[in-house]
Amino acid sequence: MFDICIIGNICTDIFVKPLHELPKKGQLVLMDSITVESGGCGLNPAIYLAKMGVQVAILGKIGDDAFGDSIVKTFQHSNIDISGLKRDNSTPTSATVVAIDESGERTLMHYLGTTGSLNSRDIEMDMFDSSKLLFIGGAFLMPAFVGTDLAKVLTSAKQKGLVCALDTAWDAQGKWMETLEPCLPYLDWFLPSYEEAVQLSQTTDITRAARLFQEKGAKNVVIKLGAKGCCVFFGSDDGVYVEPLKDIEVKDSSGAGDAFCAGFLNGLIRGWEPLKCARFGNTLGALCVTEVGAITAARTYEEVLEFRAKHGGLGL
Repeated sequence: MFDICIIGNICTDIFVKPLHELPKKGQLVLMDSITVESGGCGLNPAIYLAKMGVQVAILGKIGDDAFGDSIVKTFQHSNIDISGLKRDNSTPTSATVVAIDESGERTLMHYLGTTGSLNSRDIEMDMFDSSKLLFIGGAFLMPAFVGTDLAKVLTSAKQKGLVCALDTAWDAQGKWMETLEPCLPYLDWFLPSYEEAVQLSQTTDITRAARLFQEKGAKNVVIKLGAKGCCVFFGSDDGVYVEPLKDIEVKDSSGAGDAFCAGFLNGLIRGWEPLKCARFGNTLGALCVTEVGAITAARTYEEVLEFRAKHGGLGL
């Protein structure tokens, strides 16, 4: 029995810090650090959730290569079920170069690799029979999957009684709502960032954006606002702003949105009301940025609560 099945982008992250600007052709510049770790919008939330004691199954596709081997070890070390993880010997594992500047802001250069060809035939949907919740992480980083093919998987999950949630990531192909719209009617929770919500809705008004997503079928919407917190639209209620923690030293913003999703999903699994889920999501997002790397800051549930209390967070 799993608490959650996660389908999402799984890749290797190569962190380069600090990058002031791209060097000119033929130039060499020195970095303070270059580190490599497993990552992706599917892997990152899985690691955070497993660290907090949640039973996680990961579904997706990686290459039959050294990066893929390292990812498997990462999952095994975290006691995450990988029976639904496929190995592809025809395409390398997905990878991202993450360039981090002095402020902790990052610029991403991504290779789709195996994730780019993931489709519904790769998904072991029988695993939904043993789960409570399905999360889709980084939908737009799975271009062969997002759209009507993903809608089939979401349909199966809903028929089996799962709560369904989805986070998009940035759509480098620029199709946005064209490919996402078939999925929205099956979502209990839609969790885009503000920037993604603007592109999807073509409005900078988050209330109008959230209402558009709901008109197209999403039951509830949470719009992530980065360092400013988030806004929760629960059913037909007006949006409720949830403030972030204070006095957070930002070392690297990589994975903060994924950490937020993990925190929010953790709350859903525990049966919390939406605003409590959002406060815990903000807490995990803040914790993430205090370390370099997307999963470096993964902590136990008790340690996350201690971090929240230390940074002025009142009771959940």
